[in-house]
Amino acid sequence: MELQNSSRRVSAALLALLVPACGVFGADEAPEAPATVAPGEPPLPPGAPNAVTGTPTADELTEQFGVFVTPDGSDDAPGTRAAPRRTIAAGVAAAKAAAKRVYVCQGSYAESLELVSAVSVIGGYECPVGKAWSKPAGVRSVLASPSSPAVRAVDITNTTRFEAFDVIAPDAVDAGTSSRGLVAQRAGKLTLADVRVRAGRGADGASGVAPAAPADGPGARGGAAVLGKYNYVRPANDFFPVLAVVSGGTSACGGDAGGAGGVGGVWQRVKVGLSTRAVLATRFVGGVDIKINRDVPAASLVPGVGSAGIDGRSAVRPGSMQGVEFLPTDGEPGGNGTGGRGGSGGRAQLPEDLGVEDVYDTLANGAGGGAGGCGGRAATAGQGGGASIAAIVVDSAGLTLDGVSLEAAAGGAGGAGSFGSEASPGGGAGEWGVSTGMAVAGSPGGRAGVSGHGAGGSSFGLAYSGMKPAMTSGTVAKAGAAGGGVAAQDITSDINGQSATIPASVAGEAKDVAAF
Repeated sequence: MELQNSSRRVSAALLALLVPACGVFGADEAPEAPATVAPGEPPLPPGAPNAVTGTPTADELTEQFGVFVTPDGSDDAPGTRAAPRRTIAAGVAAAKAAAKRVYVCQGSYAESLELVSAVSVIGGYECPVGKAWSKPAGVRSVLASPSSPAVRAVDITNTTRFEAFDVIAPDAVDAGTSSRGLVAQRAGKLTLADVRVRAGRGADGASGVAPAAPADGPGARGGAAVLGKYNYVRPANDFFPVLAVVSGGTSACGGDAGGAGGVGGVWQRVKVGLSTRAVLATRFVGGVDIKINRDVPAASLVPGVGSAGIDGRSAVRPGSMQGVEFLPTDGEPGGNGTGGRGGSGGRAQLPEDLGVEDVYDTLANGAGGGAGGCGGRAATAGQGGGASIAAIVVDSAGLTLDGVSLEAAAGGAGGAGSFGSEASPGGGAGEWGVSTGMAVAGSPGGRAGVSGHGAGGSSFGLAYSGMKPAMTSGTVAKAGAAGGGVAAQDITSDINGQSATIPASVAGEAKDVAAF
C-alpha cells in the first residue's frame, strides 16, 4: 500500500512539471491576445477590459480599473476611493496615464471637459466614505461648465463612453457668440449614454454704431467783403493798391471750398464826351503797367447738396455652420455721404459816375462763399445673433447617442443697423457791403448710406455634418426659439432732407436636427 501511494505521488509530481511545459491549449489553439488600443494610446493595465461597452459592473469599481473623483476631493490626491481627485479633468489626466476609466461621484462640477480617446467617464455614483461605491439608476452627476462648449471630444479613435451626466453650457455673453453644449469632431468611437445636454442662450448681435457727426470747422464761413479806397490821387511814380482776393470758406471735413469774392480792381475816372465815366486803369504815367484782376463771379447760384452714400444691405439669410462653429450673418455697412458744394462768392463793387476827373478808386472786393458741408459718416452694421446648439457632431461616423436628451435654448436676436451720423450743414456766406453782391452759403453734405441689420441667431438640438449619429433608446433633440431679425426702419435727415430705409433682416432657424 505504501508503495502504491509513493507511485501516485511521483506521478502527480511529474504531471505538475509537464503541464506548464506543454500549455493548456491544443496544437492549433493560441493563447488569448493581450488587450490592445489604437496606435499612440497607452497600454491597458493587466486584467483591464479593452473598452467600456456598458455601465461598469460592481466588481469593476476598484482602483485596478478606475480613477475616482468627488466634489470634495483634491487634485493632488492619487485618485483612489480613499483619496479621490476633485475635478473630472484631473481624473481624466490620471486615467489616461494609467489606461483606466474615471468614476465620478454625484454632485456638481464647475468645469468644462475634454474627453480623451479610450478614457471613459462614468458619473452618477454614490460614494459614501469608507463604503463601497454604487451606481443607482437614473442618477447623474452635473457638469456645469463656465464656458462653451461644455464638453469637447476630438479624435476619439478608441471605444470611449461618457455616461450619466447633466451637461449645462452657459448663456453666451459676448455679442454675436454662441452657446454649445457638446462638440464632437472625428469622434466615431464615442458613446453618450444617459446624458442630458443643455445649451445656453445665444447672445444678441451688437447694434451698429454711428461715428460722431462731422463739423464744418471755424474756417467754413466765407470771408467778408473788403472795402476799397475812394478818390485816390496817385502820387508820382506810385503804384495803385490792389486789394487781396477774399477767399471762400474751407471745410475741415471734406466739403467743397466756397467760391472767392469778385475783385473790384482799380478804376480811373475820365472825361467821355459830356460825362465822366469810370474805366479800368491799365496804364499809368511813365509807362508802368499794373495788371488788374478783373475776375468777377457769375450770378450767385444755389449750390447742390452732397450725394448720399451707398446703402448697405440687411442680412437676407440666417447664419451658417462652418466646421464646429456657427457663423452669424451680419448686415452690410453703408458708405459715407459726399460733401456739399461750396457757395459762390459775391460780386465786386461796381464803379460809379461821380463826375470827377483824374481820380482813381480801388473798389471793394466781394465776400467769399461758404464751404460745402461734409457728408454723413456711415455706421457699422448690425451684427448677427449667436446660436444655441446642444450638440455639434462633425465627421464622426459611428458616434452613438443612447438615451440622450439634447436641449437648445433661444438664438440671439439680430443687431440693429444704423443710419450713421448726420451730415454737416455747410459754412455761411461772408458778410457783404452795401454796394457788393451777396455771396452764397455752402450746401449740406449728403446723408450717410444706411448700414444693415444683422440676422437672428439659430437654435439646433443637434447639428451634424457627415453621417448622422445613431440615436437609440429614446434619444431626443429639441430646438429652442430662433433669434428674431430686425424690422425695417425709415428716416429723413433734418439737415439735407434726404430720406432712407434700412430693410428688415431675417430671423434665425430653429431645427431639432439640422444637417449641414
